[in-house]
Amino acid sequence: MLLIFHYRCMLRVFCCLALVALVSPPAVAKGQGDLLVSGLRCEGRAAPLGIEPLQPKLSWRLDARTVALRGLRQTAYRVLAATTPERLTERNADLWDSARVKSDASAWIPYGGRPVPPASRCWWKVQVWDQNGRSSGWSSPAHWDTGLYREADWAAQWIGAPVALEREGGAPCFRKSFTLRPGWRTVRAFVCGLGYHEFTVNGRKADSRVLEPAQTEYPKRVLYSAYDVTDLMKVGDNVLGVMLGNGWYHQDRVWGGMSYGPPVLRLRLEAEYPAGSRQAVVSDSSWQAAAGPVTSNNIYAGETYDARRRLDWNSATLAGKPWSAVILMQGPAGTLMCPAFPPIRAVGTLPSAEPREAASGVFVYDMRQNFAGWARLKVRAPAGTTIKMRFAETVDPKTGLLNTASTGVFATQVEQIDTYICRGGGLETWEPRFTYHGFRYVEVTGVPAGSRPPALEGIVVHTDVEPAGGFACSDPMLNRIHKAAVWTLVSNLHGLPTDCPARERCGWLGDSPAAGEMAALNFDMSGFWSKYIDDITTGWVSDLPPHVVPGKRIAVTSGPIDWGVAVVMLPWFRWIYYGDRAELEHSYPAMR
Repeated sequence: MLLIFHYRCMLRVFCCLALVALVSPPAVAKGQGDLLVSGLRCEGRAAPLGIEPLQPKLSWRLDARTVALRGLRQTAYRVLAATTPERLTERNADLWDSARVKSDASAWIPYGGRPVPPASRCWWKVQVWDQNGRSSGWSSPAHWDTGLYREADWAAQWIGAPVALEREGGAPCFRKSFTLRPGWRTVRAFVCGLGYHEFTVNGRKADSRVLEPAQTEYPKRVLYSAYDVTDLMKVGDNVLGVMLGNGWYHQDRVWGGMSYGPPVLRLRLEAEYPAGSRQAVVSDSSWQAAAGPVTSNNIYAGETYDARRRLDWNSATLAGKPWSAVILMQGPAGTLMCPAFPPIRAVGTLPSAEPREAASGVFVYDMRQNFAGWARLKVRAPAGTTIKMRFAETVDPKTGLLNTASTGVFATQVEQIDTYICRGGGLETWEPRFTYHGFRYVEVTGVPAGSRPPALEGIVVHTDVEPAGGFACSDPMLNRIHKAAVWTLVSNLHGLPTDCPARERCGWLGDSPAAGEMAALNFDMSGFWSKYIDDITTGWVSDLPPHVVPGKRIAVTSGPIDWGVAVVMLPWFRWIYYGDRAELEHSYPAMR
C-alpha cells in the first residue's frame, strides 16, 4: 500500500509539471547563444567541388540550443562571402555582403556577389533573425570550389592509348611526372576519363568515388570530376596516374555494342599559391601510356585482372613493357559539365555465409541479400592461379549451382564473371574497378585442389544519396516490405535510375516517377533527379520523350505517354519536396 501511495503522489506531481509546461508561454530567446545556423550547403551539397553556376544556390538550417525555442522562424538573413577565411568578416568580405534581407527563405538562395574565378574557393557564412528580432551569431564558415566554366579554362587536350595498346584491349594506363614547387595553398584536379576512370596521385587513389563519371548522352553532355588533391601532393617530383575503363562510353559487347569510341582522357591540375600565382599540369602529348593489369572489362560481362602485371606508376615499365607516347584524340562532342549530385561509392559490406561446395571445386557463397555491387576477394594461391567469380540472384534448387537466368543471359548473351589471376607470395585482396553486378550468390572456381576456398564479402555500391527519412512500425511484415523497397531503390541508383541492376541497367522513363516520391521520403534526391531530368531533355529527339535515357539503346524511339510523363513528374517532385523554384522554371518548357 505504501508503494502504491508513493507512486500516486509521484504521478500527480508529474501531471502538474506537465500541465504547467503546456499552459506556460514559450521562453523568448535569450540572445545569440540560443539561436544557431547550421547545415550550410551550396547547390544542395556540403563543401562541394566543381561548382559551375556563376550564381549557385545556397541553403542553411535554423537550430535552437534549447527546446523552449519551439515555433522558431526566420524573418531575415545576411550572407557574407570572401576569397579567404581571414577576409570573411563584416568589414572585409571581398566577394559579397548581402546586407540584411527580409525573408523567411533559407533554401536555394541565389549567390549575388562578385563572380568567383574558375578553379577557386569561395568561403561563406550566414546570420539570421527570428520572429522576435533576435539575431543569431554567425554560422561556422563553409565553402565551395568552382569548376572550369568555359572550354578555354581547360587548356588541355584529349589523349588516348596508341593503336598497339588499343589492340590489346583492357584498361589503358596514363601517367605524367612533374615537379611541384613548395608553398601551395590548394591543389585541384579536373578529370574527364571516359568511360570510367580511376585517378591516382603518387600511387594513391584521389578519393573514394567509383564508376566515375556517371553515364550521359555523350554527344551532348559529358561529366567531368573535380578533386581536391592538396594532401596527396609533395614538394618536388609527383606522378599523376589515370586508368581508363570502358564503362558506358565504350560498351562494345552487349545489345550489339553501343560504343561512342575508345577510352579518352582530358585532365587539368592546378596548384594555387597564396600570392595568387598558379601552376598547371594538363593532358597533352607529353603524357605516357601503357597496358595495365586490367586485361578486359565490360559493364555487363565483368572484369579480368592479372595481378602479375604489377601497377607501379613510377616504374619505367608497366606489365613488363616500357611506357609509350600517347596519341592526341578527338573527344566527345558534348559540353563538359561537373555533376551537382553525389557520386557512386562503395557504401557498405555484406558478410558471406560459409561457402558450400556444390560440385567438385565449385564453391557457392551466399551474401544473404540481393544487392548491387561486387565481391571483394581475399586469397592465398600460387602465381598464375586463375580464380573465377560468377554472379547470379538465384541458385538451382536441385543442383545448388548458380542459375544465371535472372541476370538476363538470354538477352545480353554474356554472364557476369570477374576473374582474378594471382601474383602469388601471400595474401592478396582484390575487387573490380570498372564493372558491377546485381546478385546474391557468387560461384567461385579455380581454387587449387586441397586449398581452403578464398574469403569473399559483398561490397554494396550505389550513388551515395544522403538518407532523409525512414520507416518503422510494430508490424514486422510492413518493416520487411519497406526494407525490401529501399534495397530495390538503392540497387538501381548508379548515376541514373535503372530498371534492374542484374540485366538491363537502363534508364527506363516509366520506372523513375513510379518510385519518385518513395525515393524522396527516404533519401535526398534533389541533385540526382536534377541530373536525370537533364538526361531526359538532352536525349529527347522526337515528338515525345524516348523509352530509355541516356544511351544508344532505342534512345531515338518515342515512348508512350505514361513513360514520357517522367519529364513532368520528376520536376514536380523536386518542387514539392525541395522547393527549388528555379529548377522548376528551367524544366517547364519540357514539361509543357
